[in-house]
Amino acid sequence: MNEKIAIVVPVYKVEKYIRRCVDSLIAQKYENLEIILVDDGSPDCCPQICDEYASKDNRIKVIHKKNGGLSDARNAGVRNATSEYVVFVDSDDYVDDTLISSLVGLKSKYGVDISCTPLIYEFERGTQKPVAIFEETKLEGKAFISQVMRARYGIGVSVCSKLFPRSVLLAHPFPIGKLHEDIAIAIQLYSEFNTAAINNKAAYHYIQRTSSITHSTIDESSLFWILDLIKSLLDKETDKALREAFVYRIYDLVNEYCRVIHVHEDKAIICKMQEYIRPYRSIYIRDSLNSSMTKLKGYLLSTNYITFRMFIMLKTFNNKVHKYV
Repeated sequence: MNEKIAIVVPVYKVEKYIRRCVDSLIAQKYENLEIILVDDGSPDCCPQICDEYASKDNRIKVIHKKNGGLSDARNAGVRNATSEYVVFVDSDDYVDDTLISSLVGLKSKYGVDISCTPLIYEFERGTQKPVAIFEETKLEGKAFISQVMRARYGIGVSVCSKLFPRSVLLAHPFPIGKLHEDIAIAIQLYSEFNTAAINNKAAYHYIQRTSSITHSTIDESSLFWILDLIKSLLDKETDKALREAFVYRIYDLVNEYCRVIHVHEDKAIICKMQEYIRPYRSIYIRDSLNSSMTKLKGYLLSTNYITFRMFIMLKTFNNKVHKYV
């Protein structure tokens, strides 16, 4: 397989990181690329930097557009791609020179609908979260969705580090105006694939910036919008493993919300979240793939206000013990 691959890069207020990102794309061992830099109305020097790179490498195409958010920028990149396959890279991240060749190689080797490589969680000080060790694997249908929902094999809901057919992305555009759109689109998008292959060699450096969108405020409406979406699929799903994976993701979303939002004293929102997730507590606690500590945190998170306070204390302690930043 030597088809042209499109790399879509949304760009907004990342002048400190954009050169590292684009340099890593230019350096790919797989050279048949179209690199689409989508300037989403960035107010800094990013538009000029993008144009500078385009003038030096004819594989680079720049789209300048009015600010519309991450989802809108990704959709614009997909629409303007001329390749049959698309890879997403965020502009504050960077990749190893083997990323595209490994994704293309996986697809050719296994004849799958989608290929993936694990993420390397890298913090601003240069430290990295250890990458899980596993065998290169091929997954069928619902098994792939289950692993994505659980973020196993280092493959999470993020669309980054995956090789997508462009036709599927056009059929399922990113929802505009919602935070954490990866989770929402993943449920619909990944359901389109019957087979997937996962590389055991991480090649995507997923930078954990405290100022990035994934570490900023998650608004309440977006949280419950995504929870409702997962719940609608969960309630009609009969596959036990996938039901457990959906429940895991619901609890993980609430857990993430509690990490970035100071809800500790907001009893109303705490009770609202608990009422939402409590009906699934027994599934979460009986899930054999959850560790004893994970089950305990799930119980504390969902039971009542007192146990929620205990959950926050346990979470704070756990973060201090496992701190990579």
